[in-house]
Amino acid sequence: MAGRRVDAPGAPVPRFAAEQIDLVKERLARTLERLEVDTLVASGAAGADLLAMRLVEKYARRIIILPFDSARFELSSVADRPGSWVADFRSTIATATVEIVTGRFADDDDAYVATTERILQRAIELGGENNPVGIVVWEGEPRQDSVDHTAMFVRRARELGIRIEEVSTRP
Repeated sequence: MAGRRVDAPGAPVPRFAAEQIDLVKERLARTLERLEVDTLVASGAAGADLLAMRLVEKYARRIIILPFDSARFELSSVADRPGSWVADFRSTIATATVEIVTGRFADDDDAYVATTERILQRAIELGGENNPVGIVVWEGEPRQDSVDHTAMFVRRARELGIRIEEVSTRP
């Protein structure tokens, strides 16, 4: 599973506006239930990742893949968004299985690329004979201004033969 982080205040291009959180949460809950998710593999960023992790906490195994230690990840991908994301992140990592991608990376983007790859590989490993489904929460358009890890997830999942289920962040 992958998806957008909630937009920073004043984001020039809205992708996942804070005003859409409740709507996206409802859509995501319906998707997770329809797919009968029993294991969720994702990262833990403020937005789609944490929404999904919280939604399945009572009925599914949760595996969080992080590009580096949780304190550093919290600073870079959780604490920079307003709301209760830090508390949600800390609660989630306290009760889920956490795996940290190890390796030497040239920069944070390389670490996030490796994390995306690890999420997909874990999903395949855990799927066994069942084909995993990649859930992606986004507006459906790749970013043009920077590396787009959500779009990368979609592309790599399709290359690996993983079916994609999209959940829109649009109103």
